[in-house]
Amino acid sequence: MISSASNPKLRHIRSLARAAARAREGRFVIEGMRLVEDALDAGVAPALAVVSAAWGESERAAALLARLGDRSVPVFTVAPAVFAGLAGTESPQGILAVVPKSETPLPARLDLVVVVDGMRDPGNLGTLLRTAAAAGVDGVLLAPGTVDATNPKVVRAAMGAHFRMPIAARDWAGIAETLRAGSPGGVPAWLADAGGEHDYARVDWALPAAVVIAGEAHGPSDAARALAAATVRIPMPGGVESLNAATAAAVILFEALRQRRV
Repeated sequence: MISSASNPKLRHIRSLARAAARAREGRFVIEGMRLVEDALDAGVAPALAVVSAAWGESERAAALLARLGDRSVPVFTVAPAVFAGLAGTESPQGILAVVPKSETPLPARLDLVVVVDGMRDPGNLGTLLRTAAAAGVDGVLLAPGTVDATNPKVVRAAMGAHFRMPIAARDWAGIAETLRAGSPGGVPAWLADAGGEHDYARVDWALPAAVVIAGEAHGPSDAARALAAATVRIPMPGGVESLNAATAAAVILFEALRQRRV
């Protein structure tokens, strides 16, 4: 059992709280049984796992340890106080793992994709990623100014979305090229905007589409407006000025899903 917080492996894990280290190593940290199970379900083998000596001995925990063993994942047991120093939550679940960043490419044909414009709030981005995965999008493109998708708060809020769809950071030229190549006629971008030209429910979402969602702090960037073929609005008869960005994404994406299932 590891009882020292200065152990080199644990120092490495703590370093991954920094975006620069995650980018350099191509790895990030996931916490809790659910996320470790999601990673294994997606065929992702963690580089290593760490469990607290106080972790329970439930059937689920035993099954998860067996699965990690089947994938030859090194598992290190640490003292409870040491684990608490590694975990990013106030009530740690007793297990965490270091996993590689996904290199899953977007499909050649894009039917529905999300472009995230300058979203800086990790919780919002994580919720948006979870929503996008639930709606079955082909992938999410992160434009410049958007928080790193492997930020610990993003990962927790996304609830396994990282293992269910491609997520890629691109510059605006790369995003435009991806949309051009994603469909024979290109994939048009629809920018969600409080003052949008079109009611979101009147758009034909059965056609290929990219939904552009901007961060709330600064609204749509000039680059996002230049990319957009048109803008869409969500009517709000209750007089509220705007919706949370992740909520707006959910409204539009599930309308697209509804139309595609009719």
